[in-house]
Amino acid sequence: MRTRFYTIILAFLSPLGHATSNIPDVPVSVVYNPIITITPDRYNESFPERLPVRLLINELGRVERVIYPENTPQKYKELVDSNMKQAKFTPYLKQGVAVKSVVPFTVRFTIQTEYDYNGDLGE
Repeated sequence: MRTRFYTIILAFLSPLGHATSNIPDVPVSVVYNPIITITPDRYNESFPERLPVRLLINELGRVERVIYPENTPQKYKELVDSNMKQAKFTPYLKQGVAVKSVVPFTVRFTIQTEYDYNGDLGE
């Protein structure tokens, strides 16, 4: 009877010892934040100022996939996908180990004017 009691106690305590960890989880953070610039001569159509997306970040901190809201036009996806391949993040750490994670991200579209490019108006 006493042996069964100790066996049951050890069976319940064993998972508790493994469930706790002294290593805290560390959320994903941006190392390189790409800015998407749209030049008016290339795109005459209007783009939104912001586009909320979710990013699948792999264990190395690279964007594996961009998850878009429904009905996002293909031209936005192509532009964002090509730019997000350059992005670098610190990966999410789960008990000290890098794991894949999905993080919210806001893409800002900026129209670069001649003034922004040259720094002056030619005066």
